[in-house]
Amino acid sequence: TNFFANKGRSFSTTKATSESLTGKLINASDNTLNDERSSPSLNTNLHINRRLNKRGSGLSLGLNWSTMSNKSLSLNNSINLFPDLSGSVTSDTLDQQMNNNDDNNTVNVSLQYSEPLSKTVNVVVGGNLSTSAGTSQRKTYNRDPLTGKYSETDSALSNTFKSKNQSIAPSVSFNYQGKKLSASVCNGFNFF
Repeated sequence: TNFFANKGRSFSTTKATSESLTGKLINASDNTLNDERSSPSLNTNLHINRRLNKRGSGLSLGLNWSTMSNKSLSLNNSINLFPDLSGSVTSDTLDQQMNNNDDNNTVNVSLQYSEPLSKTVNVVVGGNLSTSAGTSQRKTYNRDPLTGKYSETDSALSNTFKSKNQSIAPSVSFNYQGKKLSASVCNGFNFF
């Protein structure tokens, strides 16, 4: 079992201007982004081998479960200035909070059976089942000028995605183990 937890903070500020070929100001912007992130993850493996009564035959079971989460809180503040032909300036202010939450869970199960066909050749038949489910959610809020709280949902910049994937992968392999040479021939398929 492995557990990892990453945390981070970042802060950036950007100032930009656009000018015409004659040097006249087209627009100007000042942007600040403050970001906090955390990413815990957990991965667990279990592997069981069992020899059967017949020499060289065996059963193998593998289980893997992993979960990962990414959470972030970002504050985005920007002021954009747009002068018009008369010289007056129009401004556009953006003050937003973005909450991102991504979760993903994966389970893998593998089962293999090996059987000797002779003293030097054995066959391994098995399969793998994998399933995963994830959710990615972004909620963006504009700041309410009356309360000062980020409570007005910006639906154009908010979304939720869910995903589910399953696959089945049967396989067969033939293995040769001689005194001076060893070889394997494997074949497998994936069904989604």
